[in-house]
Amino acid sequence: MSGYPQRIAENMLPYSRSQDLATAFSEWRFTGEEVDHEIPCEICQLCDHVDLRYHFLIANELTHHEMWVGSECIKKFEGIGVFDGNRRLTGAARDQYMASRVNNLKKATRKRKTMEALHQFAASNPRMASLPAFYDQNEVFTPRQAVMVLKCCERDNIEVDRAAIKIRLRRDSDNEQVLRMSDEAYALLRPCLSSSQRKRMDERRARTAPTRQARQEEWAELIHMGELLAAQDRQRGAVVASIINGLKSGRGLTAKQASLLLWRWKETFRNSDVLRHLRVTRQWTLPRVDDLEEWRLRQLLPCLSQQQLTQLKIWRPELFS
Repeated sequence: MSGYPQRIAENMLPYSRSQDLATAFSEWRFTGEEVDHEIPCEICQLCDHVDLRYHFLIANELTHHEMWVGSECIKKFEGIGVFDGNRRLTGAARDQYMASRVNNLKKATRKRKTMEALHQFAASNPRMASLPAFYDQNEVFTPRQAVMVLKCCERDNIEVDRAAIKIRLRRDSDNEQVLRMSDEAYALLRPCLSSSQRKRMDERRARTAPTRQARQEEWAELIHMGELLAAQDRQRGAVVASIINGLKSGRGLTAKQASLLLWRWKETFRNSDVLRHLRVTRQWTLPRVDDLEEWRLRQLLPCLSQQQLTQLKIWRPELFS
């Protein structure tokens, strides 16, 4: 023997009972124990291959010696036993099983690193303390949640692997969030998307670009006024700034947000100039409207479109009596 077979024999036979290589392989089996070292820094103890990121532990059932090896060695040498429960795997099933083990290791590492970043994020943003638990359970963010997290992590210098964050795009509302967000927000989100999601959203955003640009131009003066208010409103400036950041991301305003802006604008500047710019542009549903007191809704009437006024007459007719 020489070269590769020689290295295999030198590494395996001293720890096997049989000194025939083919027979010695049958003494070994994959234990199910595995490690992701996160960087390619390890060596295969069977074939001496370097720069391994993933290690899989095999053990000799007769001598009880152990070796850390790469998945390719396990797939290549079918004498090494690989079991799924009590069933010994061979051929393609064996290859698929080991490939799935590698994929699961990658996913587990990505999730763990994402969770670490989210816990850091939540520690510096107490209002977002529930986000780590949400991601731990769902393993996915809405587009809006992802952009919010990424912006805050960027602000706080928290390292996060955007490719490891999964984005939910199953619902129409999820897709609408991506289509409405600003180019700046989409640039943050895009590395989080899968290749198929990225291709689809790139195409759809290209088609809706004129509408998105018109909306941003329509909101430009309101954003400017909101930034002025956020800078001068000592009591609720941070809340106002958060709402304005939402506008910049293309989300628009809920009725509750519009009411708060209007109220703070009047409190701070003692005028109603904001009325000609303020528009409720999202989440216009009965439950949301019912959350607002009557006096707040009455103040908002001049900010509503004709369609919204028509709906409100049906939902809350007392406002028009």
